[in-house]
Amino acid sequence: MALIKILDSIYEHIDKGNYVISLYLDVQKAFDAVSHEILLNKLKYYGIRGIAWKWIENYLSNRKQYVYINNTTSDTYSIGYGVPQGSVLGPLLFLLYINDIQNFSNDNNVNINLFADDTNLILFDNNIDRLFENCNNQLELLYKWFQANKLSLNVDKCTYSLFGLPKKLNPNNTIIINSTEIKRNEEVKYLGVIIDEKLTWKEHIKYVILKITKFCSIFYKLRYLVPITVLRKIYFSLVHSHLIYGIEVYAKTHAKYINPLVKINNRILRILQNKPLDTPTQILYTNFNTLPIPKLYELHILLLMHKYYYNKWKLPAVFYNYFLENCNIHSCRTRQNALIHINSIETKIGFKTIKYNGGKLWNALPSNIRLHTGLYKFKCAVKDLLLLKMKA
Repeated sequence: MALIKILDSIYEHIDKGNYVISLYLDVQKAFDAVSHEILLNKLKYYGIRGIAWKWIENYLSNRKQYVYINNTTSDTYSIGYGVPQGSVLGPLLFLLYINDIQNFSNDNNVNINLFADDTNLILFDNNIDRLFENCNNQLELLYKWFQANKLSLNVDKCTYSLFGLPKKLNPNNTIIINSTEIKRNEEVKYLGVIIDEKLTWKEHIKYVILKITKFCSIFYKLRYLVPITVLRKIYFSLVHSHLIYGIEVYAKTHAKYINPLVKINNRILRILQNKPLDTPTQILYTNFNTLPIPKLYELHILLLMHKYYYNKWKLPAVFYNYFLENCNIHSCRTRQNALIHINSIETKIGFKTIKYNGGKLWNALPSNIRLHTGLYKFKCAVKDLLLLKMKA
């Protein structure tokens, strides 16, 4: 969901003619650097007081640590920083600690995205020089927030990418944090997905291919040792899981980039099912009750749309009003009144957004499938429909 939000934001700004800077910030020892004093003050500000506040204070206080090395033990010291990692409360307390980072700036051309300690900053402008100038100004404000909260950035690991540039244009502008220049990276791995500046997803697709290809030699041997039901479970555990992670953002790319991944997936299915080379791929997918990658993309987008319509509470709050329905545009009672309103697209890049594709795919579904309120029945009906299209 975090990736969908970030990539849709980049696509939309490029579609409107803006340049986009995506900053990836690395917080140094994030969980270990949380000040107990500041955290407890913030909890009071958020309304956690009385017994609950005292309980958390007691949970954090009187923690001690020492170092043991070569049969020698150091003195014991009290810890005034850090939330216990590996605990249930640890990540929650850290999120509460950094929650107000979103208030570091009131600039509408700046969006901050948080996923645990992974911090991403999106800045956009139709003037590239002004964009870099604003970026440096905003980073100065952000650096002050980090100082006030006794957190520090690992500047050497902070990078940025630049989107929306003509191929031949390579600006000489720089981005500085605390007198240190941030390096530009044309390919950044963020939340497990490799995002390239041209948004072709070639590098991420190569990364996924590398992940799943290594299992081929094992599968050749396994197919003679275990039954097909076990092989199917192995496929979903070791291969399918890699394919569907981030599929909503990487699979909407040119066929020449996605086809190598489609072919290796076909090959793996053929190996596991011990089928000859001339076996139709539709049989391979039907046997394992799964779909080719382009159809898997459609399925996962439609599952997101189903949650939006029937279970919004399962989505992050930012997605509650992510799509605009026709009934919100006009009050006329037409057959399309309950469908998604499709915004106009200025360039080809706009066709990659989830807002556009989600609306198009949802509107194209037969009404009897759209009316399935249960997620399981909806998923089965969509799968059957997509498999039927494969046969056609």
